[in-house]
Amino acid sequence: TCHNHHDVMPTSDELLGPGPGGTCGACHQPGDRCDLATRAMKGGLSRLDQVVTRARASLAHAARLGMDVERATYDLTPATEALVRARVVVHTFSEKEFAKVIEEGVQAAGEVDRAAPHAFGYQCSQH
Repeated sequence: TCHNHHDVMPTSDELLGPGPGGTCGACHQPGDRCDLATRAMKGGLSRLDQVVTRARASLAHAARLGMDVERATYDLTPATEALVRARVVVHTFSEKEFAKVIEEGVQAAGEVDRAAPHAFGYQCSQH
């Protein structure tokens, strides 16, 4: 019922939760268990997206400096895949499974982001 049965709507992270554009508010009250869980899930998606974005920026910076970022870009793949998987796992309503996927992605992206300045031999103001 979240996406409607016949009018399949475009998805976004904004569908998660009771706020504007959210679908949960139609059935759940602010502050109930679902509201708290979806807020946590939305926060997890945002956190992972930010870490992936930061790692991509580090790799783009290194590429602009002429560094070979092919391997590091490949190493970022599990993080980007975790973002997709997390958006699917939302539908299981398992906070534990969702958190596991988010943490796997955050760890993978964080490793790439932390390694970038050292592996590519430059210092970036972000680090």
